[in-house]
Amino acid sequence: MARKSIMEKRAFFSYKEATAYTAETTARFEGFGKFTPPKREPQKEMDRGKTGTGQHGTRQETQAIFATWSYETERLSEVAFLWCMGLGRAYTVNGAGPYQHELYGQLVAGRTLPTFTIEYGNGTSNEVLSGAVINEITFTGSSDGNGVCKCTVTGFANSHIYTAAALTLNTAGTISSASEDFSAEPLLNFRGFNYWISTAADDVDASDVVFGSENLVGTPTDIAPIMNSFNVVWSNNLTPEDMLRGAGHGVLNLNERKDPALTLELGINKDAAVLDVEALSLADTNQAIEFNFTGPYISTTVPFGFVMIFTKVNVESVTRGEETPIPETVPVTVFEDANHDAIEIYIQSSIAKEYNDTLA
Repeated sequence: MARKSIMEKRAFFSYKEATAYTAETTARFEGFGKFTPPKREPQKEMDRGKTGTGQHGTRQETQAIFATWSYETERLSEVAFLWCMGLGRAYTVNGAGPYQHELYGQLVAGRTLPTFTIEYGNGTSNEVLSGAVINEITFTGSSDGNGVCKCTVTGFANSHIYTAAALTLNTAGTISSASEDFSAEPLLNFRGFNYWISTAADDVDASDVVFGSENLVGTPTDIAPIMNSFNVVWSNNLTPEDMLRGAGHGVLNLNERKDPALTLELGINKDAAVLDVEALSLADTNQAIEFNFTGPYISTTVPFGFVMIFTKVNVESVTRGEETPIPETVPVTVFEDANHDAIEIYIQSSIAKEYNDTLA
């Protein structure tokens, strides 16, 4: 993904911080997507409306400054990194190269999200965002244009530190190169995906995942011929106010998610000859949906791969009508399966280390 402007800041993303909110100064990769420089937002305490201060108050104090940031990318392992940090669950890499990564959401008792560091600037003189956490992930794909799939994330971080009653810009740390390189990896493209929906809910065994072929039980239907677009949104429902209350004040210091929300929409050509979505909606039975991307070959027989499976879903209301095919956006409710997984993501890449692990 080319930078849109020569004036845009370069952004470097670290491994998981060994100590949450303490900057990691070794970059894991330079982002080739679009980084939006942070908006610094102060949390202020004022005496407006309090007894003895009059109607408008007489003073206020800045208690903390946090930053909101966003990033958009299409590159396979950058997308994997962002999903992994946003989902937050630790995992083990399989294989001896190429490698397979298994990404899942945290179990209901898991609340702590990994934090990481972003450095942005010209590559040698950078400002630092420490304690970055991902609040929301939006993953979209469309057959329009060149079929680009985009992963856009928003999150919060510290751009200041609080010392001796003074807010000081956090610029400590200069990036150095890491050992693993994402830059040669493919961009995710809508036309590189295959799409299936099954007649039964599914919990895929990681050891059985095939990149480029469907992995669902029941009777899967190939819905690629009617797929126009997809829109997946994961939210950790974080608020800076809650994140500032963990211990003391001045910096974000509580990286615990709330109850996450996952939404899925499919843009399809409604065609009962391929898939009777109206019947699925009325039947009120659980299904499973799979997106399966394959890219160039890493080795002679093993391709880059990205598989996203929604193991237990229910198709919601659709427009009643006999005319087919007609374009329609179909909302899909996503549930947890027996293992409490609502979404499973499998990555095949040349990256040996977990995407949300520390450098050491």
